[in-house]
Amino acid sequence: EDQMLEYIDFTTMIGIFRVNSFAPLMMVQQCLTLLRRSQQPKVINLSSEMGSIAATDYGGWYAYCGSKAALNMISKLLANDLGRHNIIVAPVDPGWVKTDMGGDDATLAPEESAAGIVALVDGMTSADSGKYWLWDGGQHEW
Repeated sequence: EDQMLEYIDFTTMIGIFRVNSFAPLMMVQQCLTLLRRSQQPKVINLSSEMGSIAATDYGGWYAYCGSKAALNMISKLLANDLGRHNIIVAPVDPGWVKTDMGGDDATLAPEESAAGIVALVDGMTSADSGKYWLWDGGQHEW
């Protein structure tokens, strides 16, 4: 019910944006010197299918979806800005994972999602930067 338009709590919404959108950008800002020194610098932001504008065919979920869409834009902007330093940046959707948020009906065990993300990230090159990835190596529509 709190995801419905009539019940949006903007204080809560700002908190969700702080965690899902602002904090990842702040982390990059604080780690920039280390990223520039790294041999294979990569910034991987955990996004969600719910951050895809193209995949949205439902209402509600304003805070979560909006914050993940903002994270996707931040990731794309970072990829553009940091590409000249050979820093790879990409948002990755971990899939529908059996977590507190995903619930028991989710299709992926956390270990399966994590293994897929690790394999994806290990194989990333500069050509992969700025793309919106699925945990299994597929690509998302923005």
